[in-house]
Amino acid sequence: MAILLSASDWADNPVTNKPMVTESHWYRAQLIAEEWRLSAHRLLSDLGNHSEVRLENRILSFLKDAGGSATVRETYRSMRSLRKPVVEALKALEADGKIMKIDLPPKPGVRSEAYRLVEAD
Repeated sequence: MAILLSASDWADNPVTNKPMVTESHWYRAQLIAEEWRLSAHRLLSDLGNHSEVRLENRILSFLKDAGGSATVRETYRSMRSLRKPVVEALKALEADGKIMKIDLPPKPGVRSEAYRLVEAD
């Protein structure tokens, strides 16, 4: 960036045969780079806050509040959401190693799935 600033100044007023990077070019280049870095951090933060991530965070909070584990049904009802997005979020959290699927004792005609926080073990 400092070289570009120097070349820009030199193109406007070519006093010497070549552009020269001065302290002012270097200082301004550092300011620009810091602005870009902050913008990149804001963008990454915004990209990380999409609906799937928010749902996953809500599920993790619910499981913590529920004592570390809950059935799929309890989870999607507490989220006031449709079953499919919650099941997809649960599978993603399981793949990430944040939760694990547990088997519940079978009930006649009912197959229950539950998930437990990995930290709760």
